[in-house]
Amino acid sequence: MIAATSFQVSPVLQADSDTAQPRDREPGTALPRASRNDEHAFGQGSPLAKVLRANALKAAVALLTSENKTLQESLEEERKFCAELRLALEQQRQAAITDPLTGLYNRRAMDHHLNELWAGPVAGPLAILVLDIDYFKRINDNYGHLTGDRALCQVAATLCRCIRSEDCAFRYGGEEFLVLLPNTSLEGALSLAESIRGRIEALHLTFPRHWHVPITVSLGVATRKGQDDPISLFERADRALYEAKHRGRNQVVHENALA
Repeated sequence: MIAATSFQVSPVLQADSDTAQPRDREPGTALPRASRNDEHAFGQGSPLAKVLRANALKAAVALLTSENKTLQESLEEERKFCAELRLALEQQRQAAITDPLTGLYNRRAMDHHLNELWAGPVAGPLAILVLDIDYFKRINDNYGHLTGDRALCQVAATLCRCIRSEDCAFRYGGEEFLVLLPNTSLEGALSLAESIRGRIEALHLTFPRHWHVPITVSLGVATRKGQDDPISLFERADRALYEAKHRGRNQVVHENALA
């Protein structure tokens, strides 16, 4: 049997263990604070800290500038897109209310204008002219439909030259046209109608292989009365137009001349 042996720490090892802890600090005491040189070199007010803050600020400004530029470019693209969209919508709106051959307003636009004139209070007299190209089918049959189209365009251009900016000319359908004359008396409407008739009669339309294609128009004139609506006013002007055709064409007839 091996007898128990007691071990003792060597005085040398004990001395080494004692030297492992600082001799100038008691157990439980705090570590020494940084020196003044360390605070000057690395503190918030130190040159290094200022440089770091300046660099961070420059980086932040550069990032914001880049993001702002990107945002401005996106906004500019959106503005261009909105402008193009508005233009396209306006072009579609104009196409919907414009006769593609003559460039005048079409019947849809005429109905809209008439309804607008009746929507508000009556501001003054209103007259309308309804006119039709005489013997238009004969022009198409004798000279061709392209000649007929040119005749329609010439009549439309003459109307535009005769009326005021507040008046509106429409291609009602086929060879028939209508002119709205707000703030126009009976005398003023008759005078304008006669002027239009004379100018169209004086047109000298020359076409390939044809020396001259005569064009005349017949016109009916009506003025708004107290109980009128757009339909009743148009019907009276239309009856006056057909009376002008019945009397021989190339003339102006007012509703009061109807039998």
